Amino acid sequence: MKNLILLTAIAFAAVSCSEDDGLQNSKPEANAILFGTTVQIETKAVVKGTKIPDGEKVGLYALEAESSASPAWKASANLMDNIEAVANSSGGLDYSPLLNYTVDKVYNFYAYYPHTAVSQAGGDGVVAPTTTAAPKLKVTLEKTPSAQADYMYAAPIENYKRTSDEAGVIQKLVFKHALTQIRFKFKNTEESDAIVIKSIKVKDNDKGTMSITDGEWSSLSATSSDGNTFTFFQPTTPQTVAAGTTFDIPEQLMLFPKTGEDMVGNSTLKFELALDASGTEKTVEITPTVPATGLTAGTSYLYTLLYSSTAKDFISLSTEVVDWVDAIGGDLPVVPDKPGA
Repeated sequence: MKNLILLTAIAFAAVSCSEDDGLQNSKPEANAILFGTTVQIETKAVVKGTKIPDGEKVGLYALEAESSASPAWKASANLMDNIEAVANSSGGLDYSPLLNYTVDKVYNFYAYYPHTAVSQAGGDGVVAPTTTAAPKLKVTLEKTPSAQADYMYAAPIENYKRTSDEAGVIQKLVFKHALTQIRFKFKNTEESDAIVIKSIKVKDNDKGTMSITDGEWSSLSATSSDGNTFTFFQPTTPQTVAAGTTFDIPEQLMLFPKTGEDMVGNSTLKFELALDASGTEKTVEITPTVPATGLTAGTSYLYTLLYSSTAKDFISLSTEVVDWVDAIGGDLPVVPDKPGA
């Protein structure tokens, strides 16, 4: 006899759990595998709110085995192979055709966001599983904040044995952010001179491969040999920052996570600022080494850029880490080139 599979997808966050799981209240038909979602995302995440937005697509994998065995990946014909599930307005996931549990069999469930087609000719996309490897997702990060995808993976549910008395039991897929996030604020420490921000660009690796089962990244690289350029902030009208004031830059950029070792020996991540100081154009390049603990997946880091025309050796380092909200990545000096340099 077969029972219903109900899965609830939850995006991991530091906020407290919602009491409304967004599950479908009506009783599902016998033998249907249904998915519900309750998404808990930090307010500054690209995916926001308490559920995956209506119409967004999630990729699903499921493995099935007899009760005496552990589910294992196959090159094809897994119970679910990159199934496209669409979030609905009630917080559920819709997919077709519906599948079923078999009592006393053992199941593994995996999911990621957003759903992506299988890679073609080695390009971006899902790398199908094999008998020795789980599926992976090859991506190239978009170069502007508004165009980026908030890549997430679900904590796997493994070795779940379905019994006859568990009809309607809900399995919760807990989604976690796979990327890190950086933000900036610009502090003009001059006493009388305004500073004009023309652009802020970031250079870093833009290609990587994510494990769908645990969100780990591998094979990081840059499109070009000197690192790829992300346009973080480039307003149509350059932004003037008056003397003694601070400007919070209203953007957030997602990048691949970095370890503390990566940051201490950083050679890939660079910040490039195009400024105008009293009519003189200045280009400032910063190679950050903070926070020393690294840039963690699911965490937002706020960098304070302190501009000073004289304090060339000024360094202020401080870090504070929170989940996908304001985190202090460190205070960095913004020192223009010396006249004639």
